[in-house]
Amino acid sequence: MKSFAKISFSILIFLCVGLSGLYAQDHDFTDTTFIRESIKYNEYYDFIKFDQNMLEWYKPDAVSLFFEKLGNADKEKVVILHVGASHIQSDMGSGMSRNMLQAIFGYGGRGMVFPYQAAGTHSAYDYYAKSYGSWDNSKNVSIKPKHNLGVSGITIFTTDSTAGFKIIFRRHYYSIQPDFTKIKLYCHKGPESYDALLTYSANEKPIKVDCNVDDSLPYIEINLPKATDTLTVMLNKTDSAQKYFECYGLSIESAEDKGILYNSVGINGAGFRSIFNQNLMGEQMKSMSPDLIILDLGINDFFRGSFNYQYLMSSLNKAIDFFRSTVPDAAIMIPDAQDIYFRGRNVKNCEDYSVLSRLVSKEQDVIPYDYYNISGGR
Repeated sequence: MKSFAKISFSILIFLCVGLSGLYAQDHDFTDTTFIRESIKYNEYYDFIKFDQNMLEWYKPDAVSLFFEKLGNADKEKVVILHVGASHIQSDMGSGMSRNMLQAIFGYGGRGMVFPYQAAGTHSAYDYYAKSYGSWDNSKNVSIKPKHNLGVSGITIFTTDSTAGFKIIFRRHYYSIQPDFTKIKLYCHKGPESYDALLTYSANEKPIKVDCNVDDSLPYIEINLPKATDTLTVMLNKTDSAQKYFECYGLSIESAEDKGILYNSVGINGAGFRSIFNQNLMGEQMKSMSPDLIILDLGINDFFRGSFNYQYLMSSLNKAIDFFRSTVPDAAIMIPDAQDIYFRGRNVKNCEDYSVLSRLVSKEQDVIPYDYYNISGGR
């Protein structure tokens, strides 16, 4: 949604300094004066309630395991999965959260990326893509997606054995660190799938990727000799049984098991119904094993019209139940939505969703982030 993206707030930026303070146990984090003095912003706005800018929970169990994982981030990777809509596809706020968390807790990888241009849409702010050959696509916003959908909520599919794509990171954002040499290619695996050639350097031979690996993982792991800001994947038909290629995205990770791995996955226009279209999401999430899931949806379910209380409450509960049953050890965070205008009309539903999400958070023992009131209310 572009109509309400007037000011972009980041959900976790404000958390970073507070979390780093976990190592200093002599502070009272309920003291808003300490919080205000500790967290430094580039600019201050009169309407933002800085002293309320914190995560909340009703029971310590909702967040204690995640905090414990953060305390050991120098020994074991901490994985975050941020699921949302257009504001997450562009990755501006979530990307800033990634950068600040990694600056404190270490660089665990860039996380999930996707060759969006092959699907006719835009990439995140820090990279762009090119495609070659003929590609079909499916997105989670379709009523009946034609292809399987994984955790990214978008898929590209082709029967063109000469097709391919390239992902190029914009160097001035420094998204790729020297240790980011592990690539996980999420794709359909089997004898009917084309193989691939992955190029990471113009001076080196492409790496052959066998897409008929007989294991239970939903991805193919490729270890690069060195990190790169440009990845090229070209399909390679090596057997007459190979008929097509279906790609769900790539994860770029550090070789060492430490730091923050922040995966941001969002599709323009996505709502709660969209994630229920992602038939491969559970399998892929289990392999990712996130320690924190940020369920950043809702706005596209109510900004155009009436507020369907029963539908939204049911959808929110259904999504939480799905995540909890799939990755039971993950903490779950629910942000509500900032105040918005749509076609010159203030959307009061944002206030209603703030109340609803807080109620569900208490009942489900998850972490609410009161985006709406922190950013100034109505």
